[in-house]
Amino acid sequence: MAPQRPGSAYRTLPQSLQLESVLCFKHQRTVANDNTIHFAGQVLQLLPDMQRISYARARVQVQERLDGGIAVSCQGETIAVRQAPPHPVTLRARNGHRSDVALQTEQALAQDHSPEQTRPKPSLEKTSTDKITEQLD
Repeated sequence: MAPQRPGSAYRTLPQSLQLESVLCFKHQRTVANDNTIHFAGQVLQLLPDMQRISYARARVQVQERLDGGIAVSCQGETIAVRQAPPHPVTLRARNGHRSDVALQTEQALAQDHSPEQTRPKPSLEKTSTDKITEQLD
């Protein structure tokens, strides 16, 4: 069968079209409050940019590219991501003051020790109140 029109039947692609963003697997995720998403057993941290400081609670699209790469976009704009740190930052108290126990716990976690190992041991010595009570008896 002969073609009705001579020439190629294929259209040329627009220069603005990126095939790697079309020919990929697309997954929807909701960004956690700490600006991270979970994808394929990884935790990815979304970095702030000129449009937004935080993407917390935003719906994003994760593109799993055919070359094995991963791209994250929100409303059509690509977002820079990196592997999230293995130990997230400890939240601070609302009034800005942290107790000694909180500081000790944070130091213990930084040294990969359990908080129980850094708790102060109770003193076995008698306190001045105990000594006064014994004198009254």
